[in-house]
Amino acid sequence: MAELQCVYGQEKTEGLTLIFVHGLGGDMYKTWMSNSENEETFWPKWIAKDCDCMTWTLGYDASLSAWKDNAMPLPDQGDSVLDCLVTEPKLKNRPLLDLLRLKIN
Repeated sequence: MAELQCVYGQEKTEGLTLIFVHGLGGDMYKTWMSNSENEETFWPKWIAKDCDCMTWTLGYDASLSAWKDNAMPLPDQGDSVLDCLVTEPKLKNRPLLDLLRLKIN
């Protein structure tokens, strides 16, 4: 199942919204950190503060295939991600910028 977390600006009611979506083999936080042991390296927060915009990170089970671990099949993952985005009330009627990082381990 996909998970959506607001990392900055949850109280904002207007303006641009950023959503960071990792690629296969990624993680909703570690993908965006230069040092996974140090939260200060989570650069989506830096951008959010500089732009003063609501910022989210979206995570999902990103194993490379249904044959590895217990990953949900990729089409089902896509449906889960879409459902997560369209059901979040704070994203309705807002301009969105989706940032995708493709990284395959």
